[in-house]
Amino acid sequence: MVLVDPDSGKSQTVDANRLFRKGDCVAIEFETNRSAYLYVLAKQSSGNWQPLIPSREMAEESNILNPGEKIRAPLQYCFELGDPPCTETLFVIVSRDPKDVFQLNEGIKGTGT
Repeated sequence: MVLVDPDSGKSQTVDANRLFRKGDCVAIEFETNRSAYLYVLAKQSSGNWQPLIPSREMAEESNILNPGEKIRAPLQYCFELGDPPCTETLFVIVSRDPKDVFQLNEGIKGTGT
């Protein structure tokens, strides 16, 4: 996880146990060893699921990963933390097949949570 300065776009790695505050902007950094598709979903404190990557709000963000390339997601944006204070859970899915996310999405809808 990285903390992003929304004005400059610069990021710095943060400790995994860091407690974030309202207004903090975060992103994730990683590298894959093969071509893949990236999907990031958030399970909000309300129980609702929200797709973050890909999404209409960040349409220009690519979810295609190239092998050996370190990536920050989102690259041109960050996930800004807001109110009320709560626990947010990010699910990061890396798949070789873009159809996998549709099965995941249907599974999430079917759980009712």
